[in-house]
Amino acid sequence: MYKNSKLIKSIIRNKDKRGSIISLVNEEVSNVSIITCNKNSIRSNHYHLEDWHYIFVLKGCINYFYSNINLKKINYKFIKKNQIIFTPPLEFHATHFPEQTSLIVISKNKRNKKIYEKDTIRLNVINNKNYKKYINVV
Repeated sequence: MYKNSKLIKSIIRNKDKRGSIISLVNEEVSNVSIITCNKNSIRSNHYHLEDWHYIFVLKGCINYFYSNINLKKINYKFIKKNQIIFTPPLEFHATHFPEQTSLIVISKNKRNKKIYEKDTIRLNVINNKNYKKYINVV
């Protein structure tokens, strides 16, 4: 398991005249979700105590912000279609969607409301007024 957010290289398991099979994640998970994100929306703005997840961009892109939980330095990555970003536990993360975006999110924990809320610490760090400031400092 990684200690910081990390772009993950997807693994082409098989490719032939019929097409290809790409492995997104090769570990035990409890939830796989498809999430749609409207243009200029913000999601996340939290960290997880124990959960981790992979985000695979099906369509669109992400301005991805992350930091250790003391928030002394906000880091930034631009995540494009067909890329995977891993988010570990105890790392703040927030997402801004500059265009309509669809994601597959693959998580360690189940995603029912009770389990999710118990493991999630919400912070109000990234918003539509300040996100560009964090892109420009990188």
